[in-house]
Amino acid sequence: NISQQIVTLAAAWPRLLAFIILASYARLNPIVDGQVVFTCLQVLSYIAFNISALMTSLAKVASSSPCIGRVESFLRLPEVPARSEFAALEAGQGLRLKGSFSRAEGGAAVLHDLDVSVPKGSLVAVVGEVGSGKTALLLAALGELLPLQGGAIARPSGAAFCPQQPWIFEGTLRDNVLCGLPFIDDRYFAALQASSLLRDLPDIPGGDSAVLGGHRGTSLSDS
Repeated sequence: NISQQIVTLAAAWPRLLAFIILASYARLNPIVDGQVVFTCLQVLSYIAFNISALMTSLAKVASSSPCIGRVESFLRLPEVPARSEFAALEAGQGLRLKGSFSRAEGGAAVLHDLDVSVPKGSLVAVVGEVGSGKTALLLAALGELLPLQGGAIARPSGAAFCPQQPWIFEGTLRDNVLCGLPFIDDRYFAALQASSLLRDLPDIPGGDSAVLGGHRGTSLSDS
């Protein structure tokens, strides 16, 4: 590509320039003494250094072009609509969700006819199948989803949210579970049991020897 060509040219250009200048001088002046040669080499070293710095800068500019394109594409995206306004909580309530919610203004509803009321100070677990809307429910509580007509969100002004961001490196499923620790049979299968992976292993090609991460790895759901 163009950036590689510029880098190659930047590496070869100073030496090529010195050769061309000395060859041209020798052709015009057949008698060349040592004083002239060393003076020319000193001058050429300064010129080569500046040209090399210039070509390196051009190579960096060419390499940054894709990054600039991605930033430009991001900046050209439509603006995110304003967050939902929160209604006042009733006494003893910690969270209240009512109605249907969508991801964008005028978009289709992703949560339908909610009627959720969580008492203040209570501990609630949201369980369900993959894609059933658990994350969407949390996003609605944060105000990241827009309530449709008649919908409302009531929660405290301050809220903390710890999203699930799995970190999977390129290696087998077993390597990702062990994370460099020695394999201990009982502890390993206890970890699989605690994370509900035992029932998923038969559905994964290769079981716990399946390669995860990278371009050639098996893709797992992070839900």
